[in-house]
Amino acid sequence: MSPAVIVTIILVVGIALVIAATLADRRSAARLTKADDTEISSAGADPAASEKPVPIEPPAYITSEQLLRGAPPAARFSPDQERELAAQLTAPSTVRIDCRLAAPTLATHTGERAILDQPRVLVCADGIGQFREVLPLLGSASADMQALVIAAPTIDADALQTIIANKLAGKLQVCVVLGGADALAELAAAVGSRPAPLADRQAGAIALTDLGRPTRLVASPSACWVISAVA
Repeated sequence: MSPAVIVTIILVVGIALVIAATLADRRSAARLTKADDTEISSAGADPAASEKPVPIEPPAYITSEQLLRGAPPAARFSPDQERELAAQLTAPSTVRIDCRLAAPTLATHTGERAILDQPRVLVCADGIGQFREVLPLLGSASADMQALVIAAPTIDADALQTIIANKLAGKLQVCVVLGGADALAELAAAVGSRPAPLADRQAGAIALTDLGRPTRLVASPSACWVISAVA
């Protein structure tokens, strides 16, 4: 799948959500206007008739619950898999880093954990202000069917929501973690990479092959773990 197709998919998802919300607002406004007209026209009518309550349906909006309703359920580990994971997280070669999962909806497994095997890891030297800063890498990751971890000190809310929407739709294997400068530098060193400056991201000068690639990365709401780097 080419980056252009990914852009189209993202735009379609975004436009569909905006249109649905707009139509819902218009329907709600129309219902309220109709109710007001009914009450006004009933002012000089039979008092008994005016006492009848006018049913007003609540407004309909696209909610996070509706978005999550069609999302795949979090995967469950068997007891043996949980023991194996616990052993990996406490192994001498594993590095624990103070970077946290950016949103619970990015979790892939129960326990609010995102577990990605052999992901490419983009460590941003500064905050992500716009979705287009990471769009080329997201498009390449989707086309190559590779998991991608994005680490940054901050991320724009709209950019994060767009990433989450595509993750929930099954378009991307992606995880976003947030951390301070020291933690991000430690993460870059652990995966064999370097923090990418804003200018390089905006210019699309970063390829997947430029990114670090651990054997496994586990992220939780409190920390993340890098389980050995891939040569």
